[in-house]
Amino acid sequence: MSYQTAALGALVKVTASTSDTLFCTAVQSEGGAQKLDTGARTLGTTALAPSCAVLERDGDYVYSLEGVQGQASYDFSAIDWTTAIASTHVGYAHTNTAGEVDVLLLDDVTGNGYTYGKLTIYSGKDGINLGSSSMTAYNTAATVRNSGGTSSKYLCAFTSSGTYVGVALGSSESNYTRVSAVRTLTRLTVAQSGFFEENGAWYAVSGGAEYPIPDSVQIQISGTDTWAKGADALVTLLSGDYSFTACCDGAPSNGGRIRIIVVS
Repeated sequence: MSYQTAALGALVKVTASTSDTLFCTAVQSEGGAQKLDTGARTLGTTALAPSCAVLERDGDYVYSLEGVQGQASYDFSAIDWTTAIASTHVGYAHTNTAGEVDVLLLDDVTGNGYTYGKLTIYSGKDGINLGSSSMTAYNTAATVRNSGGTSSKYLCAFTSSGTYVGVALGSSESNYTRVSAVRTLTRLTVAQSGFFEENGAWYAVSGGAEYPIPDSVQIQISGTDTWAKGADALVTLLSGDYSFTACCDGAPSNGGRIRIIVVS
């Protein structure tokens, strides 16, 4: 089986050029997509099959709506702020012989496929050499630091070092992973009393809005650059005397979540 480099980690179409040769190509977003109604489970006027596989493309790779790479979701529980997904976020749909959508690819809806943390940029000789020892060709690189540690260096065309962001990844012809998209985060000041738990889920109040805090939230204790993850770590820190800055990826009405909490 042969494939394009861009097909690695992506949703692909498999075609046969001969009886014994298969070729994989990455699915591209198609024009003319229609609005998705997650409540009625329809794409335009076409029904979704009961077992419809739903994937989300963040950057070049595909994820379940919950953010698991290479897996599909079979319901829309991860999209809990709306039932209407605009056609601009519908990348691809495949219909079965019954005329129902059985594979659905969404583009950048939940943001759960991004890796969230602190971005550090490396330029010049600190970057990645795509040349040789005798003829160097240094490219800008980046790492992301969070509770999982510091990532390996990725090829990166973005230049905002030291910022809290989400990064989506993709493949490159050089076999290095590259940063294919950056999700900008907005900083919010949250009082210690602004965090609360309801029905097993955590929220933060800032500016009169309630922001959901996912279980995957990254937490940095800025004085020591120590990182932690999740609600248990948050509960422990809320019992101390700290100041909290929350980094969100949008308004709650648009699916925004608190992705990073900086504690000082």
